Amino acid sequence: MASESLPSSALPPPTEDVPAAKPPTKTEPTPSWKSYGPDGVFITEGKARIKFPSENSVFYNPVQQFNRDMSIAAITAWSKMFFMEKLSKQKRSAPVTQETVAKSVTPTEVELQTLATPAEERSETPAEEKAETNAQENDAARIACPQLPPVNNSYTADYKPFDSASLEDPDLDSEKYAPLSFTILEALSATGLRSIRYAKDIKGIKSILANDLLEDAVEAIKQNVTANDVDHIVIPNLGDAA
Repeated sequence: MASESLPSSALPPPTEDVPAAKPPTKTEPTPSWKSYGPDGVFITEGKARIKFPSENSVFYNPVQQFNRDMSIAAITAWSKMFFMEKLSKQKRSAPVTQETVAKSVTPTEVELQTLATPAEERSETPAEEKAETNAQENDAARIACPQLPPVNNSYTADYKPFDSASLEDPDLDSEKYAPLSFTILEALSATGLRSIRYAKDIKGIKSILANDLLEDAVEAIKQNVTANDVDHIVIPNLGDAA
């Protein structure tokens, strides 16, 4: 049986590779921390403003701002404890002067009044009786609470615990804290954002070494440090952190 040919109008049209329709692009609003200038993209975080040469030149994760905020708060709290403890050690190791000797040997008014009172009116306990009473109290304390064996460690022997109750909020701008300072190393600085924020937000910093392995990164650190007026604190450095 001969096959009958179908009219051309009944045949399906030839298939062509038609590209899938793309959804219309939405213009996303520029976040508040990003701005554009004639010479690059600018990121603002805290008191720092960092410049990038182009939109795709660096990956900036705004979520990491919380990490930097927390580290600034932690270092600030530590620096206050560090400075107060350092001042306390300086007072304990201060040289003996004539004034301090005079204060230590000069009797107070109460002491003078006690010395002027006759011995029979003082109603003092004899020294031997005091010594015996103290010995009995010490023996009772040892039985009730046995002493731990001594630790043969020079640091532990010389260490005096810091009184956290006296941890008021010191003013690090006062003159007594001026001679005290500390240094910070940022091993992988990239654009220098963290170091710049430290320099602007943390008091008492002597210097910050902002290090990176890439020459382009160190050049960016130099530019950003100068633009943020912290080049007297932040020192860009090219080197291997390992």
